[in-house]
Amino acid sequence: MYRSEIDGLRAVAVASVVIYHFVPALLPGGYLGVDIFFVISGYVITASLSRDDSASLKSFLANFYNRRIKRLMPALWLCVLVGSLIVVMFDATPKFSLRTGIAALFGVSNIFLQMRAADYFEQSAELNAFTQTWSLGVEEQYYVFFPILFFFAARSGRTVLRGAMIALSVLSFALFVGLEIKKPIQGFYLMPARFWELGAGALIYLFADDLRVKASQRHDVIAVVMVLALCGAMGLMGEARLFATAIVVAATASLIVTAERPGFVKQALDLGAMNYIGRASYSIYLWHWIILIGFRLTLGVHIYTLAPMIILTLGLAHISYFYVERPLRYAPWAPSRARTIGYGLLGGVACAIALLLLIGPLDGKLFAGRSISGVNRDMRSLLTPYKSGDGLLWQGAPCVLSSNADADKEILIENCALGDFTTARKRVLVIGNSFSAAFVQAFDELVARDNVAVAITSSWGAGVVPEMPNNSPWSLASKHYWSSVAPKLMARLRRGDVVLLLNDMAAFAPLRFSNETQANIDLLGQGLERLSKNLGERGVRLAVLHTLPFAREAKCRPEQAIKQWFAPFPTRCQMPDRAESLRRRAPLDQTLRKLEERGEINLLDLFSVFCPMEKCSYEASDGTILYRDEYSHPSVAAARLSRPVVRKLLMD
Repeated sequence: MYRSEIDGLRAVAVASVVIYHFVPALLPGGYLGVDIFFVISGYVITASLSRDDSASLKSFLANFYNRRIKRLMPALWLCVLVGSLIVVMFDATPKFSLRTGIAALFGVSNIFLQMRAADYFEQSAELNAFTQTWSLGVEEQYYVFFPILFFFAARSGRTVLRGAMIALSVLSFALFVGLEIKKPIQGFYLMPARFWELGAGALIYLFADDLRVKASQRHDVIAVVMVLALCGAMGLMGEARLFATAIVVAATASLIVTAERPGFVKQALDLGAMNYIGRASYSIYLWHWIILIGFRLTLGVHIYTLAPMIILTLGLAHISYFYVERPLRYAPWAPSRARTIGYGLLGGVACAIALLLLIGPLDGKLFAGRSISGVNRDMRSLLTPYKSGDGLLWQGAPCVLSSNADADKEILIENCALGDFTTARKRVLVIGNSFSAAFVQAFDELVARDNVAVAITSSWGAGVVPEMPNNSPWSLASKHYWSSVAPKLMARLRRGDVVLLLNDMAAFAPLRFSNETQANIDLLGQGLERLSKNLGERGVRLAVLHTLPFAREAKCRPEQAIKQWFAPFPTRCQMPDRAESLRRRAPLDQTLRKLEERGEINLLDLFSVFCPMEKCSYEASDGTILYRDEYSHPSVAAARLSRPVVRKLLMD
């Protein structure tokens, strides 16, 4: 039976997600709209399966997949094909998006994104045209498992089905909590950690009669409280993801029960506009992200582009829903269910072949702009050996821990030094995350003019100091780096030498400062003080790179920073300006300056090199591109610009 208020809930969910993506500051927890979708899907799918009295599993599954393919696939095909054309026209490096699109066609984009998130060199999901399909992957994997469970458990009685769903949901929630603490990327993307959310919707349907009786007396009061809980979670607790997710799931499940009866909340959810948005929510969800990426690649995302983004999203979603999604959902595709399912698979294969052509033979052929030149854009080049003008060689990969597979790797100074580490009058040991490898070309003058040897090492995703908690996909490598590699390398140093820490420090100056941020800064300060003390006992100095401008927040690749005919506005790659950036890093600056005043560290502050004017930019005043990727790693040109400041600090 159709329930219009559930479409109203879908409208709340998709509006929350769109607001969060278009104007994040307006609704910090708007991403939780996806969790509302999960609960609704669990409820609706369970209701659909309950109405099917097929005697055989084959017929039961054929009915189910016939409905799901006709419901989901046509709109997805359209979105992937059109989105791919947009990407290849305006993105000079579209392969990550296209590969995600192929994964989405077969319901595994969440797995693909989770696996690629562990690749330190992968492009940002925020510039991937099909990142939004991860949630569709979660649901489609649920569809593989749940109908079979439902068929067998339901035939043993509703009590067995209820018990099975309760047990599996509890296990899933425990997994979600554990992963959220230790491996949040897996907890975010993978279906087993999200099963409990869909399971909550399923349980609401299975216990519906009992719950309706209990909620009947005060249903409207409960509904209003649940609406307030949703608003509170999405508006006030956006950063407390675990707690906020639990509240949203519980509130959505409660609203499915309480909003069914007449009352204020049901009337609000039944409004015509809410029903329209709810019915088209799937298409809106697919298209809003494509539009967002399109604007990021071209005009930029600003307050004055917000209206056209919304209009285009609603317009394309309207076309998709009324002329593709809805007609094909109710139209007969074939005389049999098996053939319909076959057509669904063939449609996905055909779209995948089209994307493979864009990745392969047509790669770069449809790009409408001019490609960047003279800038090292590929992060993988951080592993490439570097030969200086004097023939000095840094061997690259032997000097880097690039994954947890390197957790027992040994790094030898002789492989990683520019200059002769044995005979040089002064030695510098560079330690850090990927930023240290990005600065390899900052030391040429120091080596050539001052007889200094510089050994450069790195561990992707490493903490600035060993005391910092590290739950990243490179946590084992980081632990090995700090417990074994770094101590052995530092043991080679002598009086007058320097340890230089080169790391991305942006995490200590977030957009919204919190008690957790201050605790991390304090922990950093303690770690630097301890390291400085240990080195100082042997006459070795400690130098630390300060925070650079927050280029990552521009969500730009180098190609986007240069002038293109389709990118007329100079503010497209906009990052926080100088005043705002200095304000944000002030608490960290206070801690670092105190350590410097006490002689614990020397501070390498390159902020003015990367932001010489009031407006921080991807480009220097002479047009030099300062960053090599969207993660704010310095470009080769920026490393060279840093040479005088680096030399002055290390030689004083």
